[in-house]
Amino acid sequence: MYGSMRHNQAIHKVIFLSYYMCMKSSELLKQLRHFDREHDYWLYTVPELALLFPDEKPQQLKNALARQCKAGNLLKVGGGLYAWPDARSLPMYRLEHLIKRLRPRELSYISLESALSMHGWISQIPLAVLTVMTTGRSYLQQTAYGLIEWTHTEQSATTILNSTVWDPMRGCLIAKPVQAYRDIRRVGRNLDLVIPHQDENEVSDNI
Repeated sequence: MYGSMRHNQAIHKVIFLSYYMCMKSSELLKQLRHFDREHDYWLYTVPELALLFPDEKPQQLKNALARQCKAGNLLKVGGGLYAWPDARSLPMYRLEHLIKRLRPRELSYISLESALSMHGWISQIPLAVLTVMTTGRSYLQQTAYGLIEWTHTEQSATTILNSTVWDPMRGCLIAKPVQAYRDIRRVGRNLDLVIPHQDENEVSDNI
């Protein structure tokens, strides 16, 4: 009889935990839908998600996020970021939208081969990696949406802002063609694929 009671208690515990986890997922999805519909928000940091789990300690939160990723409710993007894969506001250029979220305290912009390709200054489209200049450290970062190659620059903020354009579709700064060409020469990259232009200053700044 005592064994039967322990067995029943164990079953009740499993049922309670399953119900609790289900409610957690339900509440998470409710909040994700709200921020998606009302604020076009689809990408979250761990501290932001922690607001949805206020009673959980750091390790419990880590386990909860792993559980939500396994259930398909969240996608672990990398760099401490998580995305809601079913968000209505998911942008077309998701990798590019990661730039300002992965390096929020630094000034970064698409340049080198990626920018030259956008401007038609390079004969091949580099699909394997997104090349980004940054005031932060150089780093090759793998994300759920692709690879980002961060290359350090010592240029001032004024110089960067004057030689880049804001692309609302990509949610980031993009080097003007002449600046991307200067960057690729400055860092000593291969120029064999670059299409020469007789007058670089006459090239349109439009992406």
